[in-house]
Amino acid sequence: MNDTPFLDTRADLLARAQGLLATEPSFGRFLRLSIEATDPEDLKTCSADLLEALFRKSYARLGKRELANHRIYDLLPEHPGHPEIIEVFSADMPFIVDSMLAAVRAHGGVIRFLSHPILQFDPQTYRVLDMPAPGSRNESFLHLQIDPLPSDAAREALLAELNSVLTDVGRVVAGWRPMLERVREIIQSWHERPPKAAPQSVAEAMHFLGWLAEHNFTFLGMREYRLEGSSLEPVPDSGVGILEDPKVRFLRSGSDYVEMTPQHVAFLKEAEPLLVTKANTPGPRPPP
Repeated sequence: MNDTPFLDTRADLLARAQGLLATEPSFGRFLRLSIEATDPEDLKTCSADLLEALFRKSYARLGKRELANHRIYDLLPEHPGHPEIIEVFSADMPFIVDSMLAAVRAHGGVIRFLSHPILQFDPQTYRVLDMPAPGSRNESFLHLQIDPLPSDAAREALLAELNSVLTDVGRVVAGWRPMLERVREIIQSWHERPPKAAPQSVAEAMHFLGWLAEHNFTFLGMREYRLEGSSLEPVPDSGVGILEDPKVRFLRSGSDYVEMTPQHVAFLKEAEPLLVTKANTPGPRPPP
């Protein structure tokens, strides 16, 4: 395959970005970072003029999310044969790219082009900076080009899913440290006041929890429950991560979403300190 068009496009755009530093330094940095963060294979099918024009429009949307966790733009094809464009501006967080690509593909989206630069952004001046400065922040910019979706209904469903996923990612990231601290507090409390269970079982459970808390497990959500009679009831405002939303249920009995299953009832009758199980739903949110 002849890679000359790709090399010319990439080199051309990087040269343009360098030249813009004298007259439009913020956009020049934005353009350079966007091109450097683009998969080389994607550049093979794009011209420099087209990409500069697209990223100029993207740059005009930078900073519009203000204090929101994220902002999503869906841009319809301007001409037949052109892709549909999805752009996401958000705080820089783990899991963004994988989560977004999984959601797009789950809705039948075919991805043509991806760019994901992390920008050093000054929200006071709306400028992209070379390095961190007082008041600046890391801003994630995800630019996706996909095959046009077949209908408005498909588009609305995908955008709702993307919004839900980004909300969950934001909650997981915000709740990560509090969840680790809760686990460590449990371990410490068991050191001081061991549960009424076999000492070997308690020691094994504490070792396992300590291993989880040493960054060997990704905590997505945590919620405290109170035993009332023979039922587990959620403690109000105790949810962290995706379980911050009190409507989220991760267990199902038949067609109903529940807080506990017969397995939990049996566990509560035993002198065991820890139950390891898994959710029996495909995702964190029940259908409407």
